[in-house]
Amino acid sequence: MSRNKFILLFATIIALYFLLPNEGFGLVVKANMMAAAPFIMAFVIIYLVITINVLKRSLKKLDAQLSDETVINAAKIMNITFDVKRMMGPDSLQAMYNRVNFSRSVSLHAKTVLYDALRKKRLDVPPPSSGKSAKDLYARSAEEVKADRIGMNKKNRKKKRARA
Repeated sequence: MSRNKFILLFATIIALYFLLPNEGFGLVVKANMMAAAPFIMAFVIIYLVITINVLKRSLKKLDAQLSDETVINAAKIMNITFDVKRMMGPDSLQAMYNRVNFSRSVSLHAKTVLYDALRKKRLDVPPPSSGKSAKDLYARSAEEVKADRIGMNKKNRKKKRARA
């Protein structure tokens, strides 16, 4: 459950508490809500601690071995954990995503699953690539280089004509 959904659920429970009457059945429900509130908060804190620790373990496993299975498992755990961005830091998540994105041993499907999980956490990451390295992304072909030279030569000729 995301943090926003939890806050909305909690706000609904508080509104329900204040809307119930102070007599009869409403009083019984209010008393039970007050008795259950500390247990619910303790459960949420324990859930957060456990899921963050499981996520850290899965990210360490992902760092040790890049494979489809580890990437998909980390993405699934990331989907059920909230406060990932605050607990792990956006820079470390971005570095992990770049490592997975430029890997040739991870399939495009696994990269897409991780991309979707990070986008749900509102982390700005580029779309997944199919095993291209950083050099390959910025490398130009011989035709592109030739076309640029021709274009630059034309510009230089126009400048010389304009000066004369």
